[in-house]
Amino acid sequence: MVPVGCRTREGNGIKWRSRLTVSTEVTFVQPLVPSSQALLPRKAGGEGSHGKLPRVILAMASARRLPTLTNPMSVVPKYIPRYTVDDYATWEGDWELWDGIAVSMSPSPFGVHQLVLFNLAAELRTQLLAQDCDAVVLGEIDWIVSRDTVVRPDVVVLCGDVPEKHIETTPGFVAEVLSESTSERDRTFKRDLYDEQGVAIYAILDPEHKTVQVYRRGEDGKWTSEPVVDSFQITLCDTCTVTVRLADLF
Repeated sequence: MVPVGCRTREGNGIKWRSRLTVSTEVTFVQPLVPSSQALLPRKAGGEGSHGKLPRVILAMASARRLPTLTNPMSVVPKYIPRYTVDDYATWEGDWELWDGIAVSMSPSPFGVHQLVLFNLAAELRTQLLAQDCDAVVLGEIDWIVSRDTVVRPDVVVLCGDVPEKHIETTPGFVAEVLSESTSERDRTFKRDLYDEQGVAIYAILDPEHKTVQVYRRGEDGKWTSEPVVDSFQITLCDTCTVTVRLADLF
């Protein structure tokens, strides 16, 4: 049911007055994203599907008396959904989940982004294998941080065996390759998230300017930032050292 107004004549005028207190069930069929503020395209350019989110049914109980001279049909409920990793597992398309908010990962990245990503992964893998290091290099794999946060870093290094499904432990190394649409979030939200989760080394690669920014965790447990000139060196899994030259990335 919906609220119903009753009209009564008073002199030559007509006024609205409230007549019923009702219970309303409203069904929302979610669009491609739960809200316009939640959509953050991953890369600029290209076609891509935003995927599909499940239907959300919201039952509301209204016990409010409608004010005089107010159109009863003008009251519109507002609902901002929050999701969990269980919801995330059912979605089609490419998404991340930030504090319960769905974030689109479409459209797909540009070729230069993928080239830099694979160049870095190849350098890491080659040098780690040469040292017989007990580590694995993975690209664009889901990291389940918590019940309401799932991210997909461009490159990670894990010490130990390859996970059967998703990452559920903190990687020793994380790298993000910037694009125009991801630059701000990679430098802010994800940087802060990786810091909070205890990532030892975080590298931000900028293909446009051919630069790398590296964050390292010091003995005091805090990150320090350093710009890279020609190359950077990282120690992984306690005993393995990798040197990456910018000329081999860009």
